[in-house]
Amino acid sequence: MKPILKTKRSSKRQSKKRPELAEKTVVVVDQFTKRVGTVQRHGWYPIGSDPTIETSNSWDKVTVLGAVTGSGDSFYCWTEENLTRNHGIRLLEALQEEFGEELVVFLDRAGYFYARDLWEFVSGERETETVCDSSVSCVRGEKLAVWYFRRSYPNSTQWKDAGISSTSGSSTG
Repeated sequence: MKPILKTKRSSKRQSKKRPELAEKTVVVVDQFTKRVGTVQRHGWYPIGSDPTIETSNSWDKVTVLGAVTGSGDSFYCWTEENLTRNHGIRLLEALQEEFGEELVVFLDRAGYFYARDLWEFVSGERETETVCDSSVSCVRGEKLAVWYFRRSYPNSTQWKDAGISSTSGSSTG
């Protein structure tokens, strides 16, 4: 069940729940990995030739990071590498370039997003008391704030807690 953000929100109501959401662009990020492989096809070869087709048993993958704003704007980037905290930091930089520096970004608690280096990037300072702390739910900087969902996949309650309305056209979850 993927939440659909309503594009029209009452800023009065929104600022009552979360004042920082009224002045900044809200961005929700998710990622997915797609495995890709080669497709073997029959072909025509000269009589008497011994064609060799190179194949690989390994599967390549592409990981896509996608972001959508409360107004429906979107941003996508992809990599063939395994995601690391550096990818998370680079994504935040790219989101600021795309949507402006004043952002509130919602992320899941995947290791590449839930990392001290990313927290340092957002806040501008290194916090030693959060080492191995699994209770961090928000990191704030001067222009950027990162909020973490409690679970990997946000549900409608978490959207409401964040001050964002959601609707769903699907009953599967």
